[in-house]
Amino acid sequence: MFSEKKFVECVSEFETDFDWQYSGESDLLLFQAFASERRTEIDFTSAIASTIEHLQRAAAFQSVHSYLEDLIRTAKPIHNYCNNANLTRMSDKEGWRYGSRALADWVINLLPAKAPAKKLFNVINELRIKDISRK
Repeated sequence: MFSEKKFVECVSEFETDFDWQYSGESDLLLFQAFASERRTEIDFTSAIASTIEHLQRAAAFQSVHSYLEDLIRTAKPIHNYCNNANLTRMSDKEGWRYGSRALADWVINLLPAKAPAKKLFNVINELRIKDISRK
């Protein structure tokens, strides 16, 4: 069951421990995890931190549900263990997808008609890996 008190405590703890601030929207935080038989470690130095609403405004996807399903599918561990390739692979996949669209829009912008390349660059920026650890 959702607890507003626990949610606020969790947000406060994250904002204190990491270089991240709650946006008030539907924040999307993706981290790499390394699992062994004894423990699991989360790497906060290579995270993707964005919001669903910002990505939606930038036209990063058609449907929130299909986008989240795609993220889950892409992030599934390879060979049944967690490794750092999954988050990087997802970031690269999204970067190439939107980067190629942005390049195409840039070329189109050279012609008289204008295209929204800036939105695509915003999506690329939102989906890039960032270091949110406290240094």
